[in-house]
Amino acid sequence: MTPSPDPVLIDFESRSRVDLKEIGGRNYWEHPSTEALCCAWYDTASEESGVWFPGEEWPHYGRVLAAHNAMHFDRFGAEKELAWPADAVWIDTSNIARQMGFKGKLEALGAHYGIPKDLVASRFTRSLSTLRR
Repeated sequence: MTPSPDPVLIDFESRSRVDLKEIGGRNYWEHPSTEALCCAWYDTASEESGVWFPGEEWPHYGRVLAAHNAMHFDRFGAEKELAWPADAVWIDTSNIARQMGFKGKLEALGAHYGIPKDLVASRFTRSLSTLRR
């Protein structure tokens, strides 16, 4: 059976005691404190969406995956958390944006299209990695 050419769009949410920007995506996912919280997905073939949580079966094995910054972040999360093959086919939307003359950051793309960054969600996500007593 040939896999669907329609990609599954994904976005991992994770937390760690290390700074992703300081050490990069591969080292971030390899760090022992890093853990996936969930992975939101959207199936472009069926137009279904959902959220995967650690311990659940991944419903899209064999599909092409697409993510913003896939080659530097999400693919390493998929390899670790979903046992996704390292040679799987990926679409990196940040690379596509750069090839089209846009800035690669998701926040910059959103601003270009009049979609502001969700600051409340960003603060909440960062708070999940904050050390507390």
